[in-house]
Amino acid sequence: MLHSSIKLYLAQIQQNELGDADSRRWAEIIDTALNLQQSATIINRMATEVVKKIFGKQYFFSPEGTKELNTLMERLQNNLSLAMSVFVSGDIDNARRLRRAKHRFRLLNQRYAYAHVERLHKRNMQSLDTSNLHVSLLGDMKRLNSLFCAIAYHVLDGISESRAEQINQESDKNI
Repeated sequence: MLHSSIKLYLAQIQQNELGDADSRRWAEIIDTALNLQQSATIINRMATEVVKKIFGKQYFFSPEGTKELNTLMERLQNNLSLAMSVFVSGDIDNARRLRRAKHRFRLLNQRYAYAHVERLHKRNMQSLDTSNLHVSLLGDMKRLNSLFCAIAYHVLDGISESRAEQINQESDKNI
């Protein structure tokens, strides 16, 4: 609902009347609203899958798998918080931190996927019972992290554009 309200509000703004900076911000807001809407859809699906698989059939993740998923969820929450800070402030240093956090999350997610496969090789019954769900959650968390961290690229791309404009202006002065 919030996403729809934001879209309707922004659709009323005549983009051709906006300056470059406002036009970029307009695009950032639209993109962020879309990413948050996609995130909500993913989170809803994740919750539905967990309820059906875990509570419906009385399966449990292995202790290791539970710890890994909890660690990733905590990282996701931290990255979302940092992303919202970057969105509001446009802080360059935090945008860079967010970009690094995205990369670290991806590496950790990959490491946990390998650890899960290793548990399957060892015939860990809890891992076997919940394997599809575990792998699905890892993939969904990776997608969520990418959606959250996309905000950093708006800020960093804006810097690149500003720097390119500055270089062009300096070049024009030298001609």
